[in-house]
Parts: sequence; C-alpha cells; structure tokens
Amino acid sequence: MDVQCRACGASVSEWAPRCPHCAASLEDASLADASLADASLEASSLKAREAAPTTAPPPERTRRPVALIVAACLALVAITLGIAVSRPRGVRGSVRDRLLFFADYGRIEVVRADGTMVKSFPQLPRIDDAVPPLETAGNAVVFLDNDQAFVAGPGPDWPVVAVGQANDLIPATGGQVGLELNTGSNDYDPSPSDLDYLAADGSIPPPGTKATTVPAGEVALARLPDGVLVQSSDGRLGFLLPPPQLDLGPATNVIGVSDVTVAWTGGSNCQALVPGCPLHLTDTARGTDRVIIPPPGFAGFVGGGGYSVAGDWLAAFVFTGTTDSPAVRLVLIDTRTDRDQLIGPVLPAGAPAGQASWSPDGKWLFFCGLSGPIYAQQFATPIGHHNGTAATGGPIGKPSALPLKASFAFAAL
Repeated sequence: MDVQCRACGASVSEWAPRCPHCAASLEDASLADASLADASLEASSLKAREAAPTTAPPPERTRRPVALIVAACLALVAITLGIAVSRPRGVRGSVRDRLLFFADYGRIEVVRADGTMVKSFPQLPRIDDAVPPLETAGNAVVFLDNDQAFVAGPGPDWPVVAVGQANDLIPATGGQVGLELNTGSNDYDPSPSDLDYLAADGSIPPPGTKATTVPAGEVALARLPDGVLVQSSDGRLGFLLPPPQLDLGPATNVIGVSDVTVAWTGGSNCQALVPGCPLHLTDTARGTDRVIIPPPGFAGFVGGGGYSVAGDWLAAFVFTGTTDSPAVRLVLIDTRTDRDQLIGPVLPAGAPAGQASWSPDGKWLFFCGLSGPIYAQQFATPIGHHNGTAATGGPIGKPSALPLKASFAFAAL
C-alpha cells in the first residue's frame, strides 16, 4: 500500500523510512488516493461476502440447461457408439442382437431378440401349417409355406428362393436338410413319400445324392451317417434300408439326433403323476442305449427339444402336474455325464410338448411353451471338443424372458 508525503506530495511505499524525493519523515503521511480506492473496494467486497448466505443454493433455472446439455452429450455419445437407446429394457446386451427366424401361422420374419423386426416376407402367402424351420451348415434357413420349400439368406437382404415341393423337413448329416413330400391326398393317406436333400450351399439335390422313396406307412425323421431313420406306423424306429439293423421303440417322441445318437422317449402315460416316459439316448452304430430318468417329482419326458450343435447338451421337456393347466419344464442334460438340471420357469403347454432351438455357435438356447414369452439361456464360452465340434460349458445364470411371443416354428440363427 502507498502513502503520500505531506512535504512534497509524492506517493511513497508505506515501508520506506523517509521520502526518497525530499528526505522528509513519513510518520505523519496519509494514504495515497489509489490505495484509498483499493481499500474501499476491498471493504465493500468483504461486506458483500459477510452479507451473503454461505449455503444459498443456485437458482433452479440454472440447473436445467446444464442437465439438458449433459443429456444431449450422452445421447450424442450413444449415437456415435452405435447404442440403440430405444431398445427394450431387461434384454441383456449379449443376447439382444441375436436373430430368430419365425415360420409360424401367418408369420414369416426375421426378428432380433430384443423384438426389433429385421426382415419380413410379405410376398409369400400366409402359412397354414407351421413346421419348425431348419438351418443348413451354410447358415441358410429352410422353411415351408403351403407345401412349398424355400431357402432364405444368408445375407443382409435375406433373399428367398423356392426350391421345390415339400410338406416336412428333416435334419441330415453334413449340415444338409431333407425335403419330404408325401404324395397322398392328405396326411392320413398311407402313400409313399419322396425324400430329397438341400445342400449347405443351397443346391438341390447335393452332388452324389439321389431322391429316396419312403414306403407308405413310414415317416422319415432324420438322415444319420448309417442311413435314414424312419418311424413305422406301429411307432418303432429303424433304418430305411438296412444294414445296419435297428429296431427301437415303440417311440412316443423323437427329441433329436446328433451324429449316430438318437434321443427318443418311450412308454405311455407320460402325463401321469407316476414315472412313465423315460428318455433314451441310443447309439445306433454301437447298439448301446442309455436311459435318463425324469427329475424327481416329474412323470416323464414329452415332446420338443434338441441337441446342441456339438451334441454335448440336450434340451428336453418334462410334464408337470403341479399346476391347474397342462405345463412343462425345460431339462438340460449333459450328454457327457448324463446329469440333468431344470432350467427356467413353468411353461404353459396345451399339448405335452415344448419348443427349443440352439444358436449355431452353441452359446444360446431359446425355448418356450405354448404361450407366454420365449426365453434365452446363455452358455459358457466353448471349451474343448465333442464329436469333432467345439463343445460348450454349462449354463450361465438364469434365462431371460424376451419380448417375443412363444412359437412352435422358429429357429435361432
């Protein structure tokens, strides 16, 4: 702070013992004009700070612009990162982008697991008889529409090609799909069927194969390495053209096939409260049979389910009589140990059956009952190999309910 010398009027630092201009004493010096102004300003600021409340909140209107700016920035970041903020809540990020193909009554479409429509096919007629679609090893989807077989995809535009007449589809070795056409006038006419195959690349018939005739009274179920598995009118299972010889059953349901193994249920009274329908895992090459008993409290295995791609897990359903209306539960069976575990909630079932479909990489199992939502169960990262294919670990956590209605004619892609 500066002071003013009374002798010569010069502005001098208050720390100086005498005026450097006239050598006069500064004992009676007064504050300089600039220092007076600064002191006045400092005193005013101090009074203002003392008068202002120390906890006064900022006005409400000053917060809203900041919140809007933050929200706008987050939205911009979300768009930049490709995050769809409109996706339904509750669908985990790891499953929401999975695709499912539906070929149900009046519904032919590709839908994302979060419910987003990916592709519809309005040019096709409405389906009047739902048959579960099958996927080839080349990731093409084969489905039926009014006794006409079509191949969709793969590709972003999902091109659709008609490949011939058929009224049933069967899985076949090598990632192929069998097209079965019954030549009878209706489903009850015991007429022979013609069986052709669609190759993984979409060609029909695949190189080196011939159309096969299935005798009247028999139904083709799958083509295994040793031959075509058929079911006769009395419910027994066997090969279309032996050798090798195979005589199983009578079978109530065929759950699925994996390489040379057939999963099927036998017995009767599967909906009773006493065990009546065990699950058989039959190795058709060795002739060995393993029997899986239903979990405690359940009567027996019913229809629906299937093997994972590697064949290390089998999805099956058991009937539950603990509710007022028919219902089923999903059972997962580790085919390497034959251990089973119940997965997910009770599923409504007008008929004793459920529906399940594995993703091609084995990381997800999608399943449902007659009504309600479709559920998705995640599996651990592939570990090791089983039947020459990457095997998977066990289920992770609990299944998630998807915003998709139950269907008996869908395939996970």
